[in-house]
Amino acid sequence: MKRRGNRIAWIGVWSAGHNNVRYEELLPRLSNVDRYPVRLHRLRWIRGIQRRFLYPCLAILLRGRYPILLCTDPRLVRWFPGRVICELDDPADVEAEVRLFSRPKVIGVVVASEAIRRLLREAGLRKAVEVIPQGVALETMDEKKAENIRRSLRSSPQEVLIGLNQPYAYLGQELHNQRVAAMYAIDGLLRAMEEVQQEVPRAVLWVMGRVSPGVEAYSHRNPWLRLTGYQPHHQILNFVSAFDIGVYPRAGNALGAASIKILEYMACGVPTVGLAVQEMEVVRESGAGIVAKDWPEFVAGVVQLVRNATLRRDLGQRGRAYTQRYSWERLGTAYVELLNRMVEGAPLTPASF
Repeated sequence: MKRRGNRIAWIGVWSAGHNNVRYEELLPRLSNVDRYPVRLHRLRWIRGIQRRFLYPCLAILLRGRYPILLCTDPRLVRWFPGRVICELDDPADVEAEVRLFSRPKVIGVVVASEAIRRLLREAGLRKAVEVIPQGVALETMDEKKAENIRRSLRSSPQEVLIGLNQPYAYLGQELHNQRVAAMYAIDGLLRAMEEVQQEVPRAVLWVMGRVSPGVEAYSHRNPWLRLTGYQPHHQILNFVSAFDIGVYPRAGNALGAASIKILEYMACGVPTVGLAVQEMEVVRESGAGIVAKDWPEFVAGVVQLVRNATLRRDLGQRGRAYTQRYSWERLGTAYVELLNRMVEGAPLTPASF
């Protein structure tokens, strides 16, 4: 097997449906990385074989061709015999991840937020940890398409469109996994919107993404809740641009993870209302929305924006200006330079964003 010099290999599972947006956007832009996606089969039992056997075997076989692996799945650190650069955008088990990242073969770690870097440092990681933040696919925005979508979503000129942009939406009673419920259950948002409706009946909530039977049934009983269904990644910003207000209803911190969804609201000039979780720090920093300490303050913030179009416009403009530096193209260029320096063992100079 021919050696590929200082080129870097990447291995990861890939599906025909939803993939990690960060890797979907960044990996094609990393000119020094060769990708080896394990495309998941539609049958669950075959997917199990792929994850359990094909995945680690591929990592072992590629050692004969590549000296370095870019690892977006911490499990691969165990299986790849060569040097490893680890990438982490969504911590799951910080202690276990730090143990893996502390192995001698790991030459550096790239994370998606400063909060994740602090988390790893506090957990005892002493390796080089650099930040390449989350980004936005600014080039996919099409104002003409967004205007057409806006007209189709608004039943009357008086309606104010509140939007929730997340891949899945459930009722809490439909979920048994606490971590999944913290990310995708929207019971709190629905209760808040019931109160918003009492104050400003012209506010409607559009949920963009796949919804559970419980959420669908709720929408039949409450006509102010409307569903766009699943939208492909290249259409997301056009739909988000149609919203007047974006909401981020998660009530728990996601171990330092940064939210692409919030950046997408901001890039489209849509003011964001959310609870005071770590992911909303970018809204506080940019002044692009309202960070609420609790649900009553969340309701008050939404009502205020529904009633005040000038404030919506001002907050939206701040968000749009802030996110211009977070294009995936710019981040991809910075990532290539960072990987080259890690491979060469050169001193690291943090990118400025």
